[in-house]
Amino acid sequence: PAVAFEDESLSFSVVLPAGPENDPVLAHLREDSENYLAKMKTNARADFTRLKKSGVKPEPWEVRAKWNYTAKAGGIVSLAGEASEYNGGAHPMLTFDTYIGRNTGEQLKMDDMLVFKRSPSPAMTIAICEALKAAKTNKAKSATIFDEPIICAGPDSNAKTDVAKIALAPSNQPDRFGGLYAYYEPY
Repeated sequence: PAVAFEDESLSFSVVLPAGPENDPVLAHLREDSENYLAKMKTNARADFTRLKKSGVKPEPWEVRAKWNYTAKAGGIVSLAGEASEYNGGAHPMLTFDTYIGRNTGEQLKMDDMLVFKRSPSPAMTIAICEALKAAKTNKAKSATIFDEPIICAGPDSNAKTDVAKIALAPSNQPDRFGGLYAYYEPY
C-alpha cells in the first residue's frame, strides 16, 4: 500500500494504510499521491538538469509521506498524513494533511459536521489555541507565534484555526468520535 519511485533526481514514497484495493477513500489518497509524484518528478528532473548543466553536483530530492487512520465511526473515516519534503534547501519541510470522509469516498469538510454559522465555534477555536499554547510550551518552551505571545481570544487573537489541518479523534464509546486533532505546520 505505497506509491513509490526512485531515480537519480528523486526518491519518493507515500505509505497508505492497509486496506482493500477498491476502498474509495484509499483509492482517492492513492490517486492524490500519484498526482503529487507526477508533479515532483517533473520539478525534480528540471532542477537536477539545471544544476548539472551549471556544473553543480545535484542532490536528489526526497519525499516521504505516511497516512494513518485517526478514527473510524458511523461510516465516516478520518486520516492524517505527515510528509517530509527535501528539494535542495537547508533542510526538509514538514507538512500535514488530513482527510475526513464517508466510507463511500465522499469527502467531508468540518463545516459539514458542525452547526451552521458556528463553524468554528469560539469555544472550539479557544480550545485549539490553548492546546497549541500547551504543545509549544512543552516542545519549544515558548508559547509564541513569530515571537509574539499566543493570544487565544478577542480582537488581538493570533492563533488562527483556519490554517490548522483538522482530523477526528477516536472515542471511548463505540461508533462515536471523541474530539479533534489540530495539526499546525512548523512555519
